[in-house]
Amino acid sequence: MNTLLMLQVEGEKRNLNKIFPNDCYNKDWVAVSNKQDLKNLQCLLCDQIANNAMELTCDEHEDQEDTLVIGEQCLMKYLKENNDQCPIGKHDTCKYVKGRTARKYICELKVICPRQFMKYPNQREENETKEGDSPVGDGCAFKGKISEVKEHLENACSLKTLECKFKEFGCDEMLCSSNFEQHMELQMKRHLDLLLDYIANFQNKIKQSQLNETNQTVTFALKYFYLLIVFKKKKKKKIKQLKLKSKEQEDEIELLKLDSENKNIQIEELLKQKQQWEEKEKETKKLQNNIQQELLKYR
Repeated sequence: MNTLLMLQVEGEKRNLNKIFPNDCYNKDWVAVSNKQDLKNLQCLLCDQIANNAMELTCDEHEDQEDTLVIGEQCLMKYLKENNDQCPIGKHDTCKYVKGRTARKYICELKVICPRQFMKYPNQREENETKEGDSPVGDGCAFKGKISEVKEHLENACSLKTLECKFKEFGCDEMLCSSNFEQHMELQMKRHLDLLLDYIANFQNKIKQSQLNETNQTVTFALKYFYLLIVFKKKKKKKIKQLKLKSKEQEDEIELLKLDSENKNIQIEELLKQKQQWEEKEKETKKLQNNIQQELLKYR
């Protein structure tokens, strides 16, 4: 959606919000088709015609002659922002009920199309087409109950913003039912050109996609072979390192064996020496005993 299209859509939303400010109905819009006094139907908070009218029933308002009418959305918002204080008198614990009589009366009020009102804000009922007549120019001839407005805006309004059927191919014109068919007829050549451009671009994208796939396949293959070569080199290096490490371990084992043999020899020598010392010690003791016995003889 281009910038102009977005501005047009947002502009319509803002215009309809002016008809339904705070969910209550624009009193100027309602007054176009209703000459009677509407003051008793106005929301006490936003001063527009109350939508889903509520009536205040607080004990503090018992002496109030007129019914205190407030739009439901306006009342709920006010109570939430003011700790449930009543908007009339500011006392605590606000009491309210559905204003059934006001709701029924308001829903039965006849109004013109909101889009027609925004398009011609100075329009008066005497200048309007009668209900059921065809609209003048690009206007909307709707005149019906307020309760019927939503259905009209969504499904039947001749001023409803429509998108061209060729929008996805590049036509961003914003249309309405009154000029839709005319646009389709007058812009036939342009729509055909847009469609041909779209098809050409689509074909180019397919070719580009196929080319990209081929390039990706070649790139993948090159990466694969490169990684394979690197892997083989690393594998050879690892094997060489393992072999070298294995040789070092074998040499170390041989050294340990040799060292072990040397230690065994040393142990055997020590054992022999110990045995010799023990034998010499025995001989020495024996000699001492003999000497002592000889000495005893001469006493």
